[in-house]
Amino acid sequence: MNSPNKKTIKTDILIVGGGGAGMFAAIKAKEAGAEKVTLVTKGKFGMDSVTKFAAGVLDVVTPDDNREEEFKIRHLGDGWGAGLSDEEWVWIRVNEGYDRFTELMSWGVEFKKGPDGKIERLPMKRDAKKAMFHGTDLSAVMARETKKRGMEVIEHTMVTDLLTEGGKPGSRV
Repeated sequence: MNSPNKKTIKTDILIVGGGGAGMFAAIKAKEAGAEKVTLVTKGKFGMDSVTKFAAGVLDVVTPDDNREEEFKIRHLGDGWGAGLSDEEWVWIRVNEGYDRFTELMSWGVEFKKGPDGKIERLPMKRDAKKAMFHGTDLSAVMARETKKRGMEVIEHTMVTDLLTEGGKPGSRV
């Protein structure tokens, strides 16, 4: 079926989804040297994802935390998947998450601080400590950082099919 809204896009990297993961992937693709990165989102960019409704909390493991214990909480905890999670990815989250957290702070996400000036983390779901940020700052800051890097953002577009080449995602959508 031909669509009157059909558009051909030439890009090095296509990101489908304008939430936190999509924006972060777009930023990292650009930092890795991709010349043209295009992000497609179903609604208004920075406003239409679950990230927008993150309730002001971010799970973070700090360098001071016991990595083994934090891994157990996130991998084995019954509120986290009870051992069904991919261990490798849980370790990546535990070991690299703080770097992403400090990156968010460097971009301007403001996290709640205690009287001592340190980021305050509150115990929440199944013993994990969460950092609190202000309202919808996370989406707004990530959208700003994505735009600042010169990525093309296509709003109000639903991707319903991808063309493939040899059974794998192709170079065309």
